[in-house]
Amino acid sequence: MMTFSSTRSVPKECVLLSSKGVMEELGSTLKCGLCSDFIENNRECLKCNALFCNACLGQWMKEYKSCPNCKVAVASCEEGFVFNSVVHRLVNNLEVMCPNANKGCTNPVVKRSDYWCHVERECKGRTVQCPNCKFGCNFDGTALELETHLVDECLFEKELVKNYIANFSGDQSNYAKVNELLSADNLQLQRDIEAVTKRLEMTAQDLQNQKEQNVQLVKQKEALQQQIQQLKEQMLQQDKIIQQLQMQLQQIMVPPQIVQPLVQQIPPTTNTEFKEFLPPPPPYSPSPNMSYIQPPPMVVLPPKNLDSTVKQFGPNSKVGKPTNTEVNGWEAVLEVDDSITVGDNVKGFTKHGNVEKKFSGFIRNGVMDVNVDWSDGRRAKYFANNVELISGAPIRLAFVIVAVGKQGGAVGDEGLNSTVAFRFKIKKNVTSQDHVKSLVRGVLYGLIAGDHNHGPQAMGIIVAKQLVQLQQEQLPSNSVDTASSTRVFLDHPHSLLNNIFSDYLIWYYHKHVGWDDTGQIGKLIFSSFPLLKSTNSNNNYFQTHDSVKEQYLEKIIQSAKIDQDLNGQTGGVNPAHRNVILSMFRGWSSMDELLQLAQMETRMTHYSWFAVEVSMLQNYICRRWIESAALSSLDSTNQNEIQMVPPLSIVTICKTLWNNFKISTISHNEKVFQKNY
Repeated sequence: MMTFSSTRSVPKECVLLSSKGVMEELGSTLKCGLCSDFIENNRECLKCNALFCNACLGQWMKEYKSCPNCKVAVASCEEGFVFNSVVHRLVNNLEVMCPNANKGCTNPVVKRSDYWCHVERECKGRTVQCPNCKFGCNFDGTALELETHLVDECLFEKELVKNYIANFSGDQSNYAKVNELLSADNLQLQRDIEAVTKRLEMTAQDLQNQKEQNVQLVKQKEALQQQIQQLKEQMLQQDKIIQQLQMQLQQIMVPPQIVQPLVQQIPPTTNTEFKEFLPPPPPYSPSPNMSYIQPPPMVVLPPKNLDSTVKQFGPNSKVGKPTNTEVNGWEAVLEVDDSITVGDNVKGFTKHGNVEKKFSGFIRNGVMDVNVDWSDGRRAKYFANNVELISGAPIRLAFVIVAVGKQGGAVGDEGLNSTVAFRFKIKKNVTSQDHVKSLVRGVLYGLIAGDHNHGPQAMGIIVAKQLVQLQQEQLPSNSVDTASSTRVFLDHPHSLLNNIFSDYLIWYYHKHVGWDDTGQIGKLIFSSFPLLKSTNSNNNYFQTHDSVKEQYLEKIIQSAKIDQDLNGQTGGVNPAHRNVILSMFRGWSSMDELLQLAQMETRMTHYSWFAVEVSMLQNYICRRWIESAALSSLDSTNQNEIQMVPPLSIVTICKTLWNNFKISTISHNEKVFQKNY
């Protein structure tokens, strides 16, 4: 007979089942090892006998596949855990306190398994409503109180009220049946109405669509008739354009045997070797020695609109009387420090007789706001806009009298000083060379920022490489400077340009990326082999003028042929911004030469005169802007007497360009347009 090792038997009457230690140990045993709450639907580990809730264990096993207590790996809950019926009975037999023990509950302690049944259905202390609440009874109390309420208080439990409710319920049932039948009839009628309405809408829409189609057909017929007429006119124009292009091509395509005599007719030391291949320079090209064009006097409106209510001075309407009546108008020299970007940057002093005048205020971004203080107590403010800081530029000012001394009008009078002339003197706080470098650097940054096909960067690198190589070949190593570079360049200008242009075309041809920027026309131009003559094998700046001109002529002829094949559409190819690099190289001594070079580069790659004009305008704007602070005489002994060309904005440059050349430009463009189109 098998025996088990055990402690000696203890009398059962001596076991303290209700002792504190037993209850605490039992309570901790019946709690889940994961959620620390009493176990629901328990599972016991076969290895360590740890107990867990089935739901908690399922969540754990999804991630870890092991026992939370002993960490023994198991494939599933069914493999390593079993249900313990003893634990289940112990948990369910735990006694719990009813939450309504203080509200009249007659059985405050119940088993855990009976808790919810007791609380929701049996407890006399639970909160309930009167079953007659649907008829309007507002009772709200415990189940124990409800019993008293139904017997003694509820009106709806009275016999008379019960009978009335029973009769009313029967009638209500009959009415409900009648309403149900009527609702069915109404629903069917509504469906019939919707079907008829939908058919009517479809018919109306069909009629509207048919009407619109008829209108469209009429319009298409008219448009086709107009297109037919336009095509007929275009065919006539194309015939004329073809004839004109054939004539132009015959003029440009010089036979090879004529090239040598043509070259010999031009002195080898001049800078006009290529002019016979180019259109005449535009009428707005300034001569090399021409100073910047002075703008005409600018009429400026005063701060307020002059009308009949404003006191007027002078013989003519709306012409102000000079505030200094001792002279007919006056001239002042203002010193403007354009390095000051905030606050006043104007000062000046003048004296006429015994009367002194002091000036203060600012001139910035084309706006003038200057205070004038007389020694006799008078005061005025002068206003102007669109002001260019150009020495000696006359500007008509609007004025308002602020304070009156011995002379002048009343305070608040305003008008126009038609005879006032200002002569500006500019004081620079930045050296010319540093400022030019800063401006050129700014232009380069702007080009690179918008350079998505690397054309400007390539042009800049090619120009720099050619200049360095030119210096190395022509000068001793200790004499390389800007002035010498310019001098050497002037001895061999077109050889250098031929190398720059050729290297750029070679770079573009071998790039193979970015041709989608140029479109089909650009592909034809830049992928044309006759345009390519590399300087790598023959980078000699002593090429004969005949050789250089012959190379350039080949490029011009090829460009003209492409333009002819495309019916003159190379004008639609933007010369981009790569040739703006040319404006930064000050080896060209005048604006004329820069514009001529812009013509050469664009004529070679685009041919059309319209593209040439865009290229010239780009270079003109950049050169004017860069040289706005670079044309001072640095050899002057008295720095205070330096008369410097003031900074110019692009708006100012374009306005000056348009004001001075618009008549001749319009006339020239009209002739070109009429000739070509």
